[in-house]
Amino acid sequence: MKAKIIILLLVSFIGFSQNENKLDQLGLTGSVKMLKMRCFKALMENDKIVKVEPLIVPREDHLDIDITFNISGNQIDEYVYTSKGGFYSKSSTHYDRYNNKIEHINYNSDLSIQYKRTYKYEKSREIENSFYKNGNKLVAKGIIQYDQSGNKVSEISYNSKNVVIDIMNYIYDDNKNLIEEINLDANNNPSYRKTFEYDLKNNLIEHTGYFKDSTIQYINKSKFDNKNNEIEFKKYSADGNLSYGDTYSYNDKNLKVKKEEINL
Repeated sequence: MKAKIIILLLVSFIGFSQNENKLDQLGLTGSVKMLKMRCFKALMENDKIVKVEPLIVPREDHLDIDITFNISGNQIDEYVYTSKGGFYSKSSTHYDRYNNKIEHINYNSDLSIQYKRTYKYEKSREIENSFYKNGNKLVAKGIIQYDQSGNKVSEISYNSKNVVIDIMNYIYDDNKNLIEEINLDANNNPSYRKTFEYDLKNNLIEHTGYFKDSTIQYINKSKFDNKNNEIEFKKYSADGNLSYGDTYSYNDKNLKVKKEEINL
């Protein structure tokens, strides 16, 4: 039996970190200044890895990533390289003194600006974001509203002429878990809808997408271990057939070290 496995190789260097930052999202602990991510493919026979080599794809896909962090553990620069070693893109993120992200710039391979996003806050809550093409041409902006519990309940998007493009509405359960996301067009007609289900530990175990006529578009299902690590992810099509799936393995520090595709 042969299977394809993606091995995640993480190399980090001494730096700094704190709670609720990019390091936590990546599942990293301790002081980290730089993270290097490399993908390899492994050929398995009889449940044993018999060969490991860099993952090279026909297209110029970007697979190798270098990320640097600031003293607060927030991501500041990301360099992306193709699987053949060529430079693909760069992104830079800037923060205010409260560690709120205020600007994100994405660069092309020639370091020209592809796009820029800016963010505004009120009492550490994001209340406005703007998207600029080529760094200076406003394309769209979003205005965000919250309920008394601090949950994001709506985001209205406008084009460069300040005309409404669409509206996103969010609904939560008593545990502040997002359970429904509804997108409305400029005429207040439903465009699509998503629902979310959780286990008793508030792990997201099912995510369903719907077309505007309320028919199912897809269903995502996840399984978790007793340490709340996601160990399986499966994506199903509208007819219930499995279209994609992964399993994940972790080390004794609960860091994800292996992803294996489920054979269809």
